[in-house]
Formats: sequence, structure tokens, C-alpha cells
Amino acid sequence: MDENYTENIQSENEIEFLKEQQRKNFKKLDTIIIIAIIMLFVFAFFSFFGIHKFGKTPVQKEQKVAIQVFFKNLIISDNHIPFKIGEKAFITIRNVPYTSLNIIDASYDEKKTIIPSNRNKNGYIVVPDVTLPLHFDFLITLEDNVKVTDDGEYAVGGNKLKIGLPIVLEGTDYRFNGVISSIRNLEDYKKSFEGNESGED
Repeated sequence: MDENYTENIQSENEIEFLKEQQRKNFKKLDTIIIIAIIMLFVFAFFSFFGIHKFGKTPVQKEQKVAIQVFFKNLIISDNHIPFKIGEKAFITIRNVPYTSLNIIDASYDEKKTIIPSNRNKNGYIVVPDVTLPLHFDFLITLEDNVKVTDDGEYAVGGNKLKIGLPIVLEGTDYRFNGVISSIRNLEDYKKSFEGNESGED
């Protein structure tokens, strides 16, 4: 009887020991899950705000720039130009809505073609392309205050601005896809613009 009692005590001790080990294992597992969830939230936070994009190139300063956007082969049958100087256009970069920017310049030209001609020393003249009616090319200049990284790159809304970057401009009655063709210091742009006007005079 004493032997059976001793065996029962040992079995109960073993069961308690196993239960204690299980509780410890569950506590370790809970801790790992909590840490994983915290890390996931931290990663999501930095990804959402685009902070990771500037990790290797921290922001040095802010600067006003003139961003030129080129639109090719826009089909417009109305008599008025959709882009107007002084108005704002909403910008979308890489499918991410950004903000509304002021239009400071807008120029356009109808599609042209080259035909042979004896009246010109080059042997050709440039004329409107009748095969592409209502087709226009636009060059729109926008003003913005952007961040400048240590390596001299421009960045807005977590995206680095580069020539060739697709961009969408949207107004009251239009929405067009274009490409960034130039990014310049706003003061330098204005000086060159004023210089061109003086030259024309």
C-alpha cells in the first residue's frame, strides 16, 4: 500500500511538472506573438509614411521648385485650353494622391509633320499634321515646395521626383496622364523665363 501511495504521489508530481512546463511554454509563445505584432505595427507605420525611403538619404532642407510635366497627343475638341495659369491641378504620383499644385505656366502646340519643299534651304517645311486632327502636346509647369535629401534629390509625399516619372493632373473637367520632364529651382526657372521674354523683346 505504501508503494502504491508513493507511486501516486510521484505521478501527481510528474503531472504538475508537465503542467508547469506547458504554462511556461505558453507564456513564451505569447511573448513571441506580442513581439511579432509590435514589429508588424512598427513596419506598417514606417511603410505608410514612407519614412523608410529616406532612411539612407535623410532630408536636408526644403526648397521651392518648378515641375514641368509633358503631355503627348492629348485629344481636345473643345475650343478652350483645359490648363489655366493661376488655377490649381490635383496631382497623383505612382497612383498615390498627393495634393493640389498651382499652375504657373502652360504652353501647347498642335501635332506637326514634315513635308518636302523647295521653298526652304533645308528641303522641307513643318506643317500641321492633318492625319491627327485635335491632337495637341502640352507642357505644364507647376510650383511646389519639396524636400531635398542629402544627395540632392527632390522628394514629395514619400516619393522621389525624377524626370520620366509618370504623373496625373486632374482639374474640374479634365484628367490627363503625363511625364515629368524637368525639375528646377523655382528662382532659376523664373530667371530663365524672364530672360527668354527679354530676348524676344
